[in-house]
Amino acid sequence: MQYLDPQALAYRVLTADPGGAWQAGKEVVTDPAADSLITRWTFTSTNAALSPYAYFVPHLGGSGRNDQLVVHEDGALVAFDADAQTYAVLLADPQPARASVGYLRASDGVTDLQDGRMDWTFDRLSRPGYGAATLALPAKGAVTLAVGFGETEDAARKAAQATLKRGFNTVYQDYVTRWRQYLAKLTPPAAPDPLYWVSTMVLKAHEDKTYHGAGVASLTMPWGNCRTDDTSDQGYRYVWPRDLYHVAMAFIALGDRDTANSTLEYLDNVLQTSTDAFPQNATLDGTPHWGSL
Repeated sequence: MQYLDPQALAYRVLTADPGGAWQAGKEVVTDPAADSLITRWTFTSTNAALSPYAYFVPHLGGSGRNDQLVVHEDGALVAFDADAQTYAVLLADPQPARASVGYLRASDGVTDLQDGRMDWTFDRLSRPGYGAATLALPAKGAVTLAVGFGETEDAARKAAQATLKRGFNTVYQDYVTRWRQYLAKLTPPAAPDPLYWVSTMVLKAHEDKTYHGAGVASLTMPWGNCRTDDTSDQGYRYVWPRDLYHVAMAFIALGDRDTANSTLEYLDNVLQTSTDAFPQNATLDGTPHWGSL
């Protein structure tokens, strides 16, 4: 993995065959102007028989157990969790030659491609569940993929369309500019290490976009390799006041008192209980998760 810019959470992920037969590059940023993510893919190979595929595994509503996936005639891939009222629409430019959806490790693209060919073209899951979509991409030239999110399919599609229309280069420049504008307001040390900028941006990226000043302990589930996300335990994706305090202190040290003040307001107005205590951890809206204080 490489950073596209030292002062932005923008990445280039390179995957290569140890024997040199092929290489795949993926550049990833989010769109500041829409609820969407955009990635540019390139694939090169010395073997004309090799073909690239995109593999899309949504986990909507905090879990993938209720996801439904549909392939539309225009090539759009729609994923949604009806209970959570969350939609994701994946668009590609150019459109994929073929697309299919299936259940993980049963009828998905990874299972289908075990024989080296994409034979299946299922247009929807028979029932909601853990699913994945597979797109057959062109072997030459760059491919741009955009994923839009929304509370309705129309909103998610419009977000993806707007981002795809702007194009990767425009979105990338906008994204980097906004990160640089934020970092320029801080008070870094005289000769900051590159990790200083990354650490700063990771802290800021964890701030919630609905409850300003709030932040979960981590966006990760460290034991995700051995546990699914279909339980009430969402890893570290809860607000821990004792952790959030340290994050707020870090923002003060960085010179970002606005975010620190937002955190104090969040602690006072959302997390603090009627007895002036704080829950050990809670969801972003302040609902306690575990029972301790």
